[in-house]
Amino acid sequence: MATLPKKLDEFRKNFDLVKEDFWDCHGTWVLLHAPLEKVAAKAGVTYDDPVVIEASTKDKIATIMLRGHLPCGASEVTFGEASPANCKNSYPWAMAEKRAKDRLVLKLVGLHGSVYSVDEADWQGKPPVKAPEQPKIGYVNAKTSEQSVVDPNVIKSEITQCATKKAVRAVLTKHNDAIKTFSTEINSDLRHHRDEHMASLAA
Repeated sequence: MATLPKKLDEFRKNFDLVKEDFWDCHGTWVLLHAPLEKVAAKAGVTYDDPVVIEASTKDKIATIMLRGHLPCGASEVTFGEASPANCKNSYPWAMAEKRAKDRLVLKLVGLHGSVYSVDEADWQGKPPVKAPEQPKIGYVNAKTSEQSVVDPNVIKSEITQCATKKAVRAVLTKHNDAIKTFSTEINSDLRHHRDEHMASLAA
C-alpha cells in the first residue's frame, strides 16, 4: 500500500481509522464509506432534512441538496446526485444520500479535495477492500439438534456465486436457522449484500 500523506495520516489517527480504510487510486486518495460514517459520528456531524432537487425513480435519477453541521456551529451544504450516467446500481436514492453525506463530512473536517469518498465517482478499478472479520455464529440445527457454526462471510460468498434470484433465496433458506441468531448489524450487512447482488440478477 502507498504511504499516506502526513495530513491524511494525522487525520486517520485522530479518528481511529486504519490505513486499509484508504485507497490510492492512481494518485487520488479515496476513503471508504463506513469509515466516513465513523468520522461523522466522532465529529458530531448532524444533517438537516434533504431538499429534493430532481426526482425520477423510473429513470433512476435522484438529486438532493443537504446541509450538515458541526457542534462548533460550522456548516456546509452540498449535493448528492445519482443517475444512469454516474451510478450503476439500482438504488439511486440511497446512492444520492451516501454521496451527499460523504461530501459533507469531508468538507466539514477540511479534507474535501485531498481525499474523496469511494461512492463519489466511478473510480477505475476496485478498492482493495478487506472484508471485516465476523464472528462465527453457533446455533442448534433444527434437523439434527446438533450445535453448528456458520460464518456470515460464507453465506455472503454463496450469495455472490448465485446466478439467479431463486438461487439466492435457496441459500437464505438453507441458512435460515443461523441467520436468526445473527446480530442486527450482521443481518443488516447481509441484507445489503443480498439486495445489491439480486439487483443485478434475472428472476
